[in-house]
Amino acid sequence: VHAYAKDGENTSATVSATYTYVKPIETLAELKAKGAGTYDFTLTDAVVTYVKSDNKKVYIEDATTGMYIYNVTTHGLEAGKKYTGSMSGTLKVYNGLNELTAFTLGGDVTSQAEEISVTELTIAELLADFARYESVRVKVTGTVSAFADRKATLTDGGSSIQLYDDNSLSLSTTANDIVTVVGYPGLYNSEKQLKIMTAEDIQKKEVEKYTVTGTANPAEAGTVSIATAELAATQTTTVTATANTGYTFASWSVSGTGPTLSSPTAHPTTLTMGSEDATITAYFTAIPQVTIKLF
Repeated sequence: VHAYAKDGENTSATVSATYTYVKPIETLAELKAKGAGTYDFTLTDAVVTYVKSDNKKVYIEDATTGMYIYNVTTHGLEAGKKYTGSMSGTLKVYNGLNELTAFTLGGDVTSQAEEISVTELTIAELLADFARYESVRVKVTGTVSAFADRKATLTDGGSSIQLYDDNSLSLSTTANDIVTVVGYPGLYNSEKQLKIMTAEDIQKKEVEKYTVTGTANPAEAGTVSIATAELAATQTTTVTATANTGYTFASWSVSGTGPTLSSPTAHPTTLTMGSEDATITAYFTAIPQVTIKLF
């Protein structure tokens, strides 16, 4: 902007000023993009999906992403309500996770009841766009390991994510059960986690399981061992062939609807279960016997 004053024939010196337009922060994604700092921002229809009983843990999400509010007991937020209006807070990045450690609602904020929904994803979809779903309430399904030290692993196909018992609920699971999990994605250092807030958020899914039977051909040539003999469709197990004296392993075949092998010639190999009982056969060949005659 340039300005000058003119009085008759006398003209003043030109005065210049530069103004920078600061775009207001209007979404949680824009807030995260700012990085650590204290900001004023405006949200529209931001839904609170979880508030811990002591008010120290809160999850809120809008159409762009989610946000974790930690250790702010005077936030004034209620689970099952959506909020529109001006707010302020201090954003920090703790071990990779974006969180607000100070938060205040503005005087113009309005709220109304809102059903708490959940975004259902595959693990692969979650991992592919993890920043988008950080602190968003999501549901995933997979095969779970047993919990140890508040952690377990959930696997679906070739994708896995760590489950974390965030509220010390003493969660317990049986390895290889198929479960559905509702939780909040977040980083702890470089580890991608799904944080579980209540015991009801992890549920065993009742699915039909099928039996894998192993056979050797010829029968006297060796044995077949199967790590897990009862599997649901798409679950995997390790199959090992052991040759008896005088024989060597040659190849595998598998029967049934839809089962596949990671390799038909390697042992051990990995079997992915189909939609009915399966039989896996290990083929062995005799080692030629060499006879030496002494004269």
